[in-house]
Amino acid sequence: MKNVKLSISGMTCAACSGRIEKKLKRTDGVLNVSVNLPLQTGEVVFDETKIQLDKIIKIIEDLGYGAKLFNKNLNEESFEKWILIKIIVGFIFSTPLFLGMIFHLLHISSAEFLMNPYVQLILATPVQFYCGFQFYKGAYHNLKTGGANMDLLVALGTSTAYIFSVFNIFKGGDLYFETSAILITLVLFGKYMEAKATGKASDAIKKLIDYAPKKAKVIKDGIIYEIDIKDIKVGDLLLVGSGDKVPVDGEIVE
Repeated sequence: MKNVKLSISGMTCAACSGRIEKKLKRTDGVLNVSVNLPLQTGEVVFDETKIQLDKIIKIIEDLGYGAKLFNKNLNEESFEKWILIKIIVGFIFSTPLFLGMIFHLLHISSAEFLMNPYVQLILATPVQFYCGFQFYKGAYHNLKTGGANMDLLVALGTSTAYIFSVFNIFKGGDLYFETSAILITLVLFGKYMEAKATGKASDAIKKLIDYAPKKAKVIKDGIIYEIDIKDIKVGDLLLVGSGDKVPVDGEIVE
């Protein structure tokens, strides 16, 4: 039996962590799974005679998430910075589409260039397939595993607006490029704000974990032993000295 801690990337909500836990718990050889959304980590207990770590990581990756052995000293580019780049690109290309729509409604002559179908196609395409790529990726993995989430809804809705607009360039009709581009940019902005809030919660939890004591003093047969917190058992008699941190919940007996 082996216990490993993994860094899991790409989780954005409780449904994500729930899908990973549910999938792994159904896997032969996996004995226990605990996924922590705020900390973006997971602990897996498994039988090495039945399943290997690389297979567990592959299962998580097939669900659309990243996974690797946990390393608290590893300095990676954060999800916030990565998604911020896409928001900026989305904003740059979506703004002319938005202004074109407004100018057209207000009958401003400068809207003619911005309302040109081919100009709108050029502006909308990077947003649809670069900024919105993660929605397609998430939708694909969800459909492959028989699930559905917001990624599928965003991919389906924006793709419908984009493809219908491309069709109308040649057949004539209304264009909805600004709808798909603005929607993708706003959803990405919402994910960015969510990531910042999750990051702050994660930092607070990590500080609380670091503050917790790692050792405890156990009295057995009148002798005091120092042991790891994880080795404490129900019924143990602990000694908490003046100024010590209380290691676990318990009943004061003296």
